[in-house]
Amino acid sequence: MSDAQKIIEKLNKQSPEWETIVYGYYEENKGLQGNEESILQEFSKLIEAIVKEIREKHIDRESAFDEYKDMKCAQVIKVFVNAELRLFWACFPIVELEKKDYYEVEQLIDVVWDQYVLRFGGDELKKRKYPLTEGEFEEFCAALDNFVDECVQMQLTSKAIYSKLEDEVKLSPSVCRYLTDKVDRDWTELKLNHIIKQLRILRNKG
Repeated sequence: MSDAQKIIEKLNKQSPEWETIVYGYYEENKGLQGNEESILQEFSKLIEAIVKEIREKHIDRESAFDEYKDMKCAQVIKVFVNAELRLFWACFPIVELEKKDYYEVEQLIDVVWDQYVLRFGGDELKKRKYPLTEGEFEEFCAALDNFVDECVQMQLTSKAIYSKLEDEVKLSPSVCRYLTDKVDRDWTELKLNHIIKQLRILRNKG
């Protein structure tokens, strides 16, 4: 029995209605009653267990949620897990590409970095997609940009960024180092970009 299955079993014993409670809290903004806070705490552990298992077994996005699709809170699980594993899944084609040609991976990262993460290249970006499908390319761009924003927001050191990539995404040490060096090199510009994004969000809210 996996860790996730053990937690689900524990939740079932704790409350047969735990799925409804989780769904109500996250999807319908319902308040909590009695000991329902502890159910949310166990649910957080469930998400962690699912994420860990997917990373360790290298499970793809298409089959990752099969076991949970009939749960009332299936969509809640999907949202949380997708948020944790966006770059992990976006890097699947990068991992495969590296097996064929490491230097082509570097070229791909260079294009995405210069034409999407630092600045937006528009048509120039679209013209240079390398051996990825359009969907894979666009998701890698967005996921890498989101990862960089997290690093800046958390003020991570170079060592912490490298460890985060190695642990969470399972890229090779060479690719992890290549990306880490890019973040280090462009740290000031990345911080400014992050500030501009936050100001834009606040302006749109106003």
